[in-house]
Amino acid sequence: MYRVENNEIVISGFEKGISDDPYNGLFDMRGVNTISVPGEASVSFSQTNIAPLPVTFTITSISSNKITPNVTSGTLTNFVAGQFTNSGGALPTGISGGTTYWLKNEGGGEWSVWVDPYWITQQPISGGSGTNTFTSINMGQIRYFDRIFGYCVDVNGRAWSPLSPATIQAQGIGYTFMNNTITNGFGNGICVYKGTGSTKYLFIFRSGQVDYTPIADTLGIFSSTGTTESPIAPAWVSGWNPATGGTTGGQTLNTAIGTNNPHEALVDVNNVMFFTDASYVGSLREKPGSTFDPTTPSTYEWNITALALPKNDISQCLEQLGDKLLIGGLYNYIYSWNKFSTGFDFMQITEKGAIRIITVNTNAYIFAGKRGRIFKTNGSQAELYKKVPDHILGIDPIFTFYGVAYNKNQLYFGVSATTNAGATSTSYMGVWAIDTDTNAMRIPALMSTNSATCVSVFTLPSSTTGFSIYTAWATDTTYGIDKSDSTPYTSYTGYIDTDVIPIGQFLNKKTFNNFEFKLSAPLVSGEGIKISWRSNLSDGYTLLGETTTTGVLSDSYTPNFQSVQWIQFRIEQKSTNSNPSFTRLTEMRLRVNL
Repeated sequence: MYRVENNEIVISGFEKGISDDPYNGLFDMRGVNTISVPGEASVSFSQTNIAPLPVTFTITSISSNKITPNVTSGTLTNFVAGQFTNSGGALPTGISGGTTYWLKNEGGGEWSVWVDPYWITQQPISGGSGTNTFTSINMGQIRYFDRIFGYCVDVNGRAWSPLSPATIQAQGIGYTFMNNTITNGFGNGICVYKGTGSTKYLFIFRSGQVDYTPIADTLGIFSSTGTTESPIAPAWVSGWNPATGGTTGGQTLNTAIGTNNPHEALVDVNNVMFFTDASYVGSLREKPGSTFDPTTPSTYEWNITALALPKNDISQCLEQLGDKLLIGGLYNYIYSWNKFSTGFDFMQITEKGAIRIITVNTNAYIFAGKRGRIFKTNGSQAELYKKVPDHILGIDPIFTFYGVAYNKNQLYFGVSATTNAGATSTSYMGVWAIDTDTNAMRIPALMSTNSATCVSVFTLPSSTTGFSIYTAWATDTTYGIDKSDSTPYTSYTGYIDTDVIPIGQFLNKKTFNNFEFKLSAPLVSGEGIKISWRSNLSDGYTLLGETTTTGVLSDSYTPNFQSVQWIQFRIEQKSTNSNPSFTRLTEMRLRVNL
């Protein structure tokens, strides 16, 4: 934000983040780190997509159980899943139509074919005639991550398994399709549950049904041993019937099959799974003295009416706060339940439709409504905490909240905005963050696809790389998951838009003598800073100057304009992967002719 010192306007205070008032604080800030050193604005950590990419290819040859592909669209990556089709002949021996396979790069342009996501069993393959085409099964928009292990489910109902950090480093891919049933699935919910036994189970909620599969105890983000971690190939039980331990094609939840109600789920401190389900909260718990086995009903208690909400409300989200469970629905109520009574307490908020709730220490944060409002509660009362600023779009936007996560005193979330006419804005794209120590709001990272919206966030409790988060993203047609890197942006991705500063009047416009910026560490090779200006909110920015000289701590520019009433600056920064200084900006000074 700006302040006046004698005849100078000083822009600093970057740690305060994006202001609610663009005339008395920063207008916008993204791709910038303000939490490492208070008072500095440095280049933030970059993001890399780790989801398999869409691809289509034809097989040109087969040799020694390996195929040579001719890619006709997209990019071929390890762990991609898909199916083969044939025209004008026959599929290769070993390949069946309508069956999902996974691919592995064997080098030399050859790829092997596998029958499971983790490359446990290779599929022998030979022969074939005509044109054999592989079409990938692509990730949709991620709706939920499970809260502990990083599994996720997309809006098409597909479940995706995380891979280990070592696998990501070696293969560049961190997720693979788990080949679950997707009929009447909308990504309604996901949860990992483990009783006192040794087996973990991944539960996927479809609209009115539940599926599960055993999963490896060490697979995924907590492992550092790559693919030698003894993964378990998915063995899905689709349409689980909790009453019998078997399967059914019928409805087993309160939600009707085909109805897209949320089934957000969590496991509480007492190892009970709770999930939202129409006008109820359901639960799954291991019976005392038993070892949970989903095929044996005597080992568990399943209750889809553990708590009844008002009949016209639909439970949408839930979170644990102390010994209570907080539930948000369509109404402007947050229900507080002790997890065993038939009734509940409630708090009112000034927005209908709670989308997500997340607990940080002794408070919970509620993301609700369409006006970008975030509420804070201690469990007894709720109050407005923060609001996503309207001024970035410049009109009265309609906001949609997505996933939330918390790590290192940072509350991360995704949000998108549309105009009243329904047009989607790109102004709010990226992962948003609030520093819970200072309450400063900013966009610390843009997605690997810069025009993408963050739709879900998962924190990596065992990682110290970058922000230690995974962020699921979406554009109009493509979807993926980014991993935060340990290296900064190396192009002018991040920027700060300053306050809109009133420096003159209609009859007394002002002109600047010069501009100067200051850094706390000298630039290294490959780094730079670029400053542009505009005199009103309708114009684009005009470049004022750029500095890329190694060793520079400050620089000054002569203005290329004069006689203005208003001034706003955009400060862009870039860094380098090799011994970066991170371009650590502390202030900018503007000297004015009075």
